[in-house]
Amino acid sequence: TIWSREVATCQGRYRPLMAEYLMARLAEDGLPTALLARIAGGPGFFTLGLAVTALPLVVENVQVESGVVPDFHVVTGPYRDLSYNSNIFCVESFVDEPATAVKQDTLKYRIKLYSKWADKGWVQVLNKLKTKSGWG
Repeated sequence: TIWSREVATCQGRYRPLMAEYLMARLAEDGLPTALLARIAGGPGFFTLGLAVTALPLVVENVQVESGVVPDFHVVTGPYRDLSYNSNIFCVESFVDEPATAVKQDTLKYRIKLYSKWADKGWVQVLNKLKTKSGWG
């Protein structure tokens, strides 16, 4: 069943509670060579969202630790996805941190980082975004 956006919004459930802690070791060029991800969430949360983002796929050494926080007695459920939205917000917010630490433009940093991934579509989208938005 595919719900309309209106029905999905009115389903009356909260997204599962989720918190992420991310830490990276940076190489001389400023790109991460190691990534530690600690993720905790309420019942019904999934770490799959992090696994299918580009970041852990372009970093050589990745360690993901996860755990479920005890029940909070609140009915939860996916809003539009099984936590991918929450994970991608955390991951992309985190990517700004090493870019800032090495004093690089965040969009240029992302393009450099994600160019290491086999799926070139991400870099194409970022380059299109850069052009269309007048970035910089």
